Amino acid sequence: MINAKELMIGDIISLNGEPHRVRGLNKDNLGKLEALDGIPVSLLSDSTSFWEPIPLTADILVNNGWNCCDDYEPDDTQYECDYGDYTFTWWCNTYLLNCYYENIENQLTYEMIREMPIKYVHELQHVFTLLGINTDLKV
Repeated sequence: MINAKELMIGDIISLNGEPHRVRGLNKDNLGKLEALDGIPVSLLSDSTSFWEPIPLTADILVNNGWNCCDDYEPDDTQYECDYGDYTFTWWCNTYLLNCYYENIENQLTYEMIREMPIKYVHELQHVFTLLGINTDLKV
C-alpha cells in the first residue's frame, strides 16, 4: 500500500498489478487514476488501499534511455542518463541516485548536487519534477 500523501498528479503507480497514472487526489485520499493507455478509472472510495508503488528496476531505466555502466564498481551495477544539464547515476544494489549538474560558470565538469535513495518509479518522477525535467517514463 502507498500513502496518497506521497503522490503527485502524474505519478505512475500500480492498481491491482497494472500501471496507472494518478490524475487526481483530494484531502480524503480519494483518487482518480487513468490507465497508461488513457482509459480513465472511476473515483474510488478508499482507493489508495489498492495502490502499490512500482519498484524501479534496471529494465525500466533501460526502456527510458539509461545506459548500463558496470565497469565502475564490481559489486554494484550502475545506470546513467543525461537530461539537459543534469546527469543521473542509479546504483542497483544500494538504490542510490546521484544527481550531477554541469556547472560551466565555475569551470567544473560536474558538481554533485544530491545523493538519495530511490526505490520506486514515483520517487524518480518527483526528482525530475522538482528539477523541472519533463519526462514521461515508460513502465
